Amino acid sequence: MVYGPDDRMAIVVLACRPPEETSQWPIRDLTTAIHEETTLRPAPSTVWTILDEAAVKPHKQAMWLNSHDPDFAAKQQAITNLYRELPMAGRLILSFDEKTGMQAKEQLGPHLPPRPGYPARTDYEYRRHGTLSLLAAFEVQTGHVVGQTYPRHRQEEFVAFLDALDAQYPPVITDIVGICDNLAVHKTARVQDWLTAHPRWRFVFTPIHASWLNQIEIWFGILQRKLLRHGQFVSVDDLAAKLTTFLAAYNRHTHPFRWTYTGKPLAE
Repeated sequence: MVYGPDDRMAIVVLACRPPEETSQWPIRDLTTAIHEETTLRPAPSTVWTILDEAAVKPHKQAMWLNSHDPDFAAKQQAITNLYRELPMAGRLILSFDEKTGMQAKEQLGPHLPPRPGYPARTDYEYRRHGTLSLLAAFEVQTGHVVGQTYPRHRQEEFVAFLDALDAQYPPVITDIVGICDNLAVHKTARVQDWLTAHPRWRFVFTPIHASWLNQIEIWFGILQRKLLRHGQFVSVDDLAAKLTTFLAAYNRHTHPFRWTYTGKPLAE
């Protein structure tokens, strides 16, 4: 049977309506609802074709996050201005954050390397050996990354990382700007006291729910793809050692990111 524009629109409208008994529309449930609520009698394959042509996908769900920060424009402008600045003597811009809960997982079976016709394979079962947190700082002008691992993630570890960073950079660097998100440990009284005691440091915070403005998140994605996603770690110490090795290898070929902000984070 050929379904005209009005029939097709009726199917699309029903597909765009949230179901009452379930959380989404499986195609057969949607077909049953069409039979019950309209005079149409399409087969599931027909319903699928009509929805596909209309680019409607009721079986899928995507998540999105919008920033409702009233000062979003001013905060993003402050950060993007920092990204546009040319390197200048005595100034350093650091983008830093924490990657927490990294699991030291060891597959129980052997890892099989790829061969013609087959991808690399690994055992489905694994053993957990604990978790680790990585605190890292990305130098915006150079792309160099400084990182340290910690068993926990509290203000104590954050201040310890700030001490390590401060000791690394010589006194001739008189202005250090740290770009970070709004995590509570970044704003505690102890951290504020540390900033007061280290006047060459200051923080610039991303807008609320807009940590994607922080370039360190790009580097964390690189770390996830190149090491963590398929890595095997027989202990927390092994994970820490491999993170250190990865950092050293990455820093041998550093470069700044060619980062672009279009001003339309929710563009279709």
